[in-house]
Amino acid sequence: MSEYGPALFIKRKDGKPLDEQEQTELLAQVVEHAKQLQLKDEDDNAVELTVYGYDDIEPLSLGVLLFASFTYGMMDEEIRQDVEADDKRRILKIGKRIEKDQPGAYAFDSYYVEV
Repeated sequence: MSEYGPALFIKRKDGKPLDEQEQTELLAQVVEHAKQLQLKDEDDNAVELTVYGYDDIEPLSLGVLLFASFTYGMMDEEIRQDVEADDKRRILKIGKRIEKDQPGAYAFDSYYVEV
């Protein structure tokens, strides 16, 4: 059985690629904002952020996985949709904070991915 978890995807609004330095800076911002927001995983532990990849799933986007677990794969579809919506709302708060610091620079999306 696979693990699944919510990921935040960040890309430049101007369509240019994110270089390694910019990816590193964005990851640091995501980590800091996740701490400030006190984001928790399903077991009520602080999220353990990892880089999911760059340009792998979302073109020209940095993917940051917030946590992963086996539980998601065992949920009923209705419960899964509620969990996804709740996590997306919580995670996009990180994007709102980055947007406040750097208005108009980045676009954000979030959804569950298989790890």
